[in-house]
Amino acid sequence: MKEVVPTIKIRSSKDFYAALLFIALGAAVIWLSQNYPIGTAQRMGPGYFPTILGVLLAAIGMGVLGQAFTISRPPVARFALKPLSVRPWRDCR
Repeated sequence: MKEVVPTIKIRSSKDFYAALLFIALGAAVIWLSQNYPIGTAQRMGPGYFPTILGVLLAAIGMGVLGQAFTISRPPVARFALKPLSVRPWRDCR
């Protein structure tokens, strides 16, 4: 008998990559702020605020990651450089 393996499908690639960025930045902030004393909630140290921000950023990333697997969105369009280019010689006629 053939075993069925469930697959996970990313429904929104833009949300998926944004979530990975949020989680990576949050983890980096948490890691970098561990060199500072955190203190307590009543007497906060210099590492308290960056640690809380890193945790919140990673938590937002986890929420966006959940949406990437559940909510379908249109794919991201390709980035074109040609419409952004400045071509002054075209207007000289």
